[in-house]
Amino acid sequence: MKDSLLKPFFCDVNTSALLEAAVIGLPVIIPYFKDLQNQKYDERLFYRDAYDLFDIAKEVKELELLILKRLHNQTIDKKIMKGREALFERFFPGLEGDATEKYVALIKSVVGEESKREC
Repeated sequence: MKDSLLKPFFCDVNTSALLEAAVIGLPVIIPYFKDLQNQKYDERLFYRDAYDLFDIAKEVKELELLILKRLHNQTIDKKIMKGREALFERFFPGLEGDATEKYVALIKSVVGEESKREC
């Protein structure tokens, strides 16, 4: 198998895995084909307002071309990466690795407040 075929990229539409791939610097291709391009679906498409941070394929041929492109070039612009990090942080606060501690503190706080009310 050619070495270039082992290089990663990610193709998806509506999952958190898409953001996870994006924030670690993988090229992300979103197939945004004709059926999805109707405005009535915009509110159902996660990250629709941030499609400028990803490679968008509007038809099958474009998807094929983007896959070939990303097999040979996985480079993501620094400005795009900053946007991806901000998007990830919007959906998953705690990018710096302390999310667990934040959630534990929040839970303790809520439980503590509820305990005070019961007394």
